[in-house]
Amino acid sequence: IQDKEMDSRSLRLKAAHERAKTRYEEEMVMKEKLQQQLDEREKEEEEKKCDEKIEKLENKFSGKGSVTATKRILKEYKHFQTSTDIENFEIKFKGDNFYQWNVVLDILKFELTADLKKDFEWAKDQSGRDPTLQFEVIFSSSFPFDPPFIRVVQPIFKFHTGHVTIGGSLCMESLTPSGWSSARSI
Repeated sequence: IQDKEMDSRSLRLKAAHERAKTRYEEEMVMKEKLQQQLDEREKEEEEKKCDEKIEKLENKFSGKGSVTATKRILKEYKHFQTSTDIENFEIKFKGDNFYQWNVVLDILKFELTADLKKDFEWAKDQSGRDPTLQFEVIFSSSFPFDPPFIRVVQPIFKFHTGHVTIGGSLCMESLTPSGWSSARSI
């Protein structure tokens, strides 16, 4: 009789354990689903905020250039703000001009060759600032049919170093009217 009671008790405990385990697994699945819903809501809210910001920008800058240029610049800007592929970039407008961007890249977040890393460390020692690449991007009212003008603002490079001129402008075939394609993105 005692063995039967022990077996019965053991079976009840085992069944209770299985129910608790099942409840735990169900709760974990529910928690995961809730987290996914929360993540989706946060993403939707971020996209909504970005869309609202873009709409405000579009309203603010409509009439200051061509409709095509404004829409395309907004599309490029939105891509920078929402893409998970593009990180470590900061874009600010030059004053109230949506057609002029100041772009800052945090160099420490990128993989660099040893020589380039050494150059940026030297620049940091000279300036006392964290190594960043700062660009000025100027869009014409005929963008995207004409290329943007892109200039390195900081650090200041030596004359004739690669594709950077003495004034900092990027000299590349792809940024000339003959080499530019309106299908190309920034």
